[in-house]
Amino acid sequence: MAYTHLTTDELAFIESYYHQKISVSEICRRIKRSRQTVYNVINALKSGISALEFYQNYKKRKSRCGRRKIVLPKHQLSYIHEKIADGWTPDTIIGRNEESISFSVKTLYRMFKEDVLPVHSLPMKGKESLAAIMKQEDVRLSNVIFQKERLNFLTLIQSSAILKEIRSSIDIMVAQSSLLSSVFLR
Repeated sequence: MAYTHLTTDELAFIESYYHQKISVSEICRRIKRSRQTVYNVINALKSGISALEFYQNYKKRKSRCGRRKIVLPKHQLSYIHEKIADGWTPDTIIGRNEESISFSVKTLYRMFKEDVLPVHSLPMKGKESLAAIMKQEDVRLSNVIFQKERLNFLTLIQSSAILKEIRSSIDIMVAQSSLLSSVFLR
């Protein structure tokens, strides 16, 4: 089961319950959290921190979590710029092992994608231009829209066919009821 962090609402409830002198077990039962989680917040409240400050501290600590971005050393960055200017692809730069580079080809491509390195300087050998790729994307998008409209149209046609069947059934029932009423009224 995945852990879900305390929300600001839960922190406010804990703070409110704490000031109302409600027991920790009752607070845990009400917000459906473990004792340790509630005790962590209560101990912070006892030390003079408000729920808002507790949450801000949590956010500050959380911002330091996770993987750090790779920062290229200057000599590796200049080497990559030089080889790209010579017409090399990222695969070739990493694969030749002329100079030790401390990351993978995938990371190098990610750096181009995130604009750490200039994408326009990459050679487009055997590749389509960006304009051609965008045109293909536009065509794909218009095909998707066409398919959705076609599906909506087919659904509408089916609905109208069903309505026609219902109308003809009603007409038949009306005719039969008028026939029956004329027979019984005689």
